[in-house]
Amino acid sequence: MRTYVKIICLLLCLLMVAPLFAACKKNDDDELAYNEVVKNGKSNYTIVYAKDSAEAKKAATDLRDAIKEKTGVELKLADDSISDTENLILVGTTNRQATATLLSTMQEKDFIIAYRDGCLCITGGNAAATTRAVKYFIANNINDAEDLVTFKAEDCRNEFGYMLGDLKVDGTPLTNYTIVYPASAPKYDKVTYYTAINIQDFFLNNAGIQLNVTSDAATEVANEILVGMTNRTASENLESIELAADQYILRKEGSKIVMLGANSLMTGAAAGAFVNTCFAPTGNGTAVNATVPTAATPTTFTFPKATSAILMVGDGMGMNHVEAGLIAGKANLENADSAADKCMDIFAADLMPYKAQCITRSQSVIEGLAEFTDSAAAGTALSTGYKTYNYYIGTDKSGNQLKNIRELAAEKGLRTAVLTTAHITDATPAAFLAHASSRYDTTLQAQIDKLLENGQVNFAEGDINDLAKVQEKNFLDRTRRGLAAASENNASFFAMIEEAHIDKFSHQVMAGGASVTQVQNAVLYYNEAIAYTMAFVMLHPTTALIVTADHECGDLEIYDQGNGEYYFSFNSDNHTNKNVYVWGMGDGVDTLLEGKDVIDNTDIPKFLATIYGENNFGDPTPQ
Repeated sequence: MRTYVKIICLLLCLLMVAPLFAACKKNDDDELAYNEVVKNGKSNYTIVYAKDSAEAKKAATDLRDAIKEKTGVELKLADDSISDTENLILVGTTNRQATATLLSTMQEKDFIIAYRDGCLCITGGNAAATTRAVKYFIANNINDAEDLVTFKAEDCRNEFGYMLGDLKVDGTPLTNYTIVYPASAPKYDKVTYYTAINIQDFFLNNAGIQLNVTSDAATEVANEILVGMTNRTASENLESIELAADQYILRKEGSKIVMLGANSLMTGAAAGAFVNTCFAPTGNGTAVNATVPTAATPTTFTFPKATSAILMVGDGMGMNHVEAGLIAGKANLENADSAADKCMDIFAADLMPYKAQCITRSQSVIEGLAEFTDSAAAGTALSTGYKTYNYYIGTDKSGNQLKNIRELAAEKGLRTAVLTTAHITDATPAAFLAHASSRYDTTLQAQIDKLLENGQVNFAEGDINDLAKVQEKNFLDRTRRGLAAASENNASFFAMIEEAHIDKFSHQVMAGGASVTQVQNAVLYYNEAIAYTMAFVMLHPTTALIVTADHECGDLEIYDQGNGEYYFSFNSDNHTNKNVYVWGMGDGVDTLLEGKDVIDNTDIPKFLATIYGENNFGDPTPQ
């Protein structure tokens, strides 16, 4: 009897303990620890990105694809509108509190990988830093040999090595200052307005601090950096001082730092003196207690020797396209409700000291094989200094690869950037990045990807080729980010910046696929990027800037009907051989444009090459 009871008790104990063993076995094989993103072919995580950030979506997509490629497991991908709160990988500046908390501890270019509130956060102070964070995670946290993705419990923090550290002006922290511009500047004095924005960008990119920027319509505060003729007393005190066309004043009056030039470019020169002389960035997080002159003494500006270059291309922008943009911009000025980026009383490039016309015909036109150039041949002429056949990308008429100006700069150890409002494989940007006997070659993207992977180009970014989804407002932001990447830590560089939609809309007007207004708006957005870049050059005065177009598109004619009315006639749905404008500013530009009515498009890269020490660039015997 006792034996029977013992057996019954033993069986009952086994029945009670068995689930515990099963649970333990299930935990070992099936359940993932919080820091195990992928294990044994399974994952509980969803990758989440900021809904309105194309850069964060791309970084999140790259992370998903890398995990799938290395482990075979494809994680879910969603934007931050989903309601889930745990088992998330948060990429970029999402709307989750965990992200916001971490961002408050970072500077602009820092990134962090940390576990907070049930989520793995992979985020940077800006989009580029987030991309670097994702690349770091892919390189260090994916074990493809074991199909395992994990992360450490402790935070992984990467602090960017800024050139400048703790910044003060006569003992006052620079962060106490607000940048102030005239309220009318965004519409009527764009270079002055963008000088204020460039001051903000300079300290953000070189010191990781973000100064507030506002117009003089805002309530006056104690510490202000006054850019241009503001309504502040410290600005008005300089109004009676006569300045020559190449002079500016930089002074400190009480708690105000005043920057005023004879014109908007000279106001930019004052800003350039402030950031480059008073703070003199030397690298390694240098702390600076700057002293700004107190005397209202005019200073004469001259460009120092150029070590960097920017080429801006308005695809399809003929001379009459500029005029069409001006007509729209001036009309918009009369409407108080018009957005500033739709207003223009002068095409910004016309403020540059040099201007001429440029010949755009291709080798195909020269040999009678085509009526006009295409963007591939025109882009190749602008990038290599050689004429070539239509459709050819970075090759001569025999199909031989030609060195382009970006490659030359990269060979010299300089940073490079190529950006466009078209797809990055479109003809113009491709001419600065790739080589092919056809603009439609399927290897173009792979060539560009390889350059990025190998660090041979530091920034290459475009958009979608869908005119129905054009977001022109992104162009200025892309220009700012591209120039920041190219000039990082005060490096010398080359950058090509293209506004592509002037051409793309002009192709469609005759057939009704686009309107004249869309063409005009593309010119207006190009003007914003030009004004920003001109101000950028004044803060980076060792930079030469060339602004031009690759060809005219649409054979546009304009007829003044009187009473402020104009008739715009597009007489073609394709390109023409009309000359286009070319403008320039910076050291040495006079050798290219001064005293010349017309130059050839191949002359432009030949000049740019001299900045990088190459005096025999391009075709020595142009036709």
